[in-house]
Amino acid sequence: METSRLFLYVKFLAAFILAQSMSMWGAFYTLKYPNLSMIKAFAMAIPFAWMDWFFMTYAIDISNTNKLVTEVQDIFILTITQFTAVLTLNHFFLKQALSRSDIIAFFIILGAILISYNKLVSKLLGKDNSSSKEEQADDMKLE
Repeated sequence: METSRLFLYVKFLAAFILAQSMSMWGAFYTLKYPNLSMIKAFAMAIPFAWMDWFFMTYAIDISNTNKLVTEVQDIFILTITQFTAVLTLNHFFLKQALSRSDIIAFFIILGAILISYNKLVSKLLGKDNSSSKEEQADDMKLE
């Protein structure tokens, strides 16, 4: 029985967002303790890195196995997820205000993801679908 595509996207995004949230929280966690030694800071942050690794590996496996997004789209999603996590942590954990530039940058990155996912520029230029022989050969190497 094949899992629905929507459910796969939900699992992928949930694992991806959880992984990046853990990664960003681990990076920010020690900032409130300026007198920590490097060893203590490392010991506090490394469990977050392990959780990031576990959930990100799971998310990428779901994506690659089911061909949900491309590697470039993975990077776009990574960027927007980290950017959102940093803005959220800055606002709620470090009590820093959001600027207009932060919000504009968020929508620029979000727009880039939508353009990439929907292949709008390729469609506008009349290019065929990106299922070229070279790309298919790369997929076969991965499998």
